[in-house]
Amino acid sequence: APRVLSRSALLTMAMRASLLLALFAGAQGLRTPARVAARCRGQMSAPAEVTLEVTSDYETIARASEFFAREFWAAELGDQQRAQLASKHKSDFEMRYGELTGKRRFPSALLLAHDGEEILGCAGVEMTIVDPVGGVFWDRAQAETIFAERLGAMGGRERNLYRKALLPELAAIFMEPGQAVRPVLSNLAVRRASRGTGLGERLVKGCEDVVRSKVGSWAGEDLWLLVEEQNSPAVKLYSRLGFETVWDSAHMATRLSSSGAGGLELVQEQTMLLAMAKKLDS
Repeated sequence: APRVLSRSALLTMAMRASLLLALFAGAQGLRTPARVAARCRGQMSAPAEVTLEVTSDYETIARASEFFAREFWAAELGDQQRAQLASKHKSDFEMRYGELTGKRRFPSALLLAHDGEEILGCAGVEMTIVDPVGGVFWDRAQAETIFAERLGAMGGRERNLYRKALLPELAAIFMEPGQAVRPVLSNLAVRRASRGTGLGERLVKGCEDVVRSKVGSWAGEDLWLLVEEQNSPAVKLYSRLGFETVWDSAHMATRLSSSGAGGLELVQEQTMLLAMAKKLDS
């Protein structure tokens, strides 16, 4: 029989993963599109020459990481701080979106907007475990590990039966009541010069299309995201696009603060995040 973790153990692991993610970037910046989305709420159409495409190429991911560190964070950041952030984003992006030899049980996609030469925007979407009771989104890599462990704990015959099962089928067997496997939007950023053109909205809709495609293990009738409660422009944007608040919870987030030397430094502060979801039409 599969090894079943207690609910308290699962929640502890989920909270630990969430707190570790919060150390990497602003308002869970490696996962949360709050600030940039607020700047992408214009009503104009994005230029027709802009192309959206999914990439898993590591060289392109490295460029996207540098782009994200440059465009997501304030322009006043020093070169050393931005390089440190770019390195962290690169590691995170490679883990989430990089091409693997094997198949990801929890699929992910990095969507880039470009004009043929330069990256103009990016957004990520990935399947992971959403836990309304614990008020957290699980780290997808940890969700992969939990499912692999539970498959490994099965007997040979039972394991072979479920080895090729689709993600929703495994979720129904392995997960605690109330938990769900859902697609989550993250890492939305738009080049400063392209803000106000509707490109942010176009990237969000592109991620919706990835989920709607149902290719591979993509599943779920809704799309989720996290956004800072105090970021009212971003909350209004997502509400306009059809997202509704499901819960709120306090998390540690990285922010820019004035340093004693008159510059800026990255500090950890508690902030309230909203978990929002949008029902996707078929």
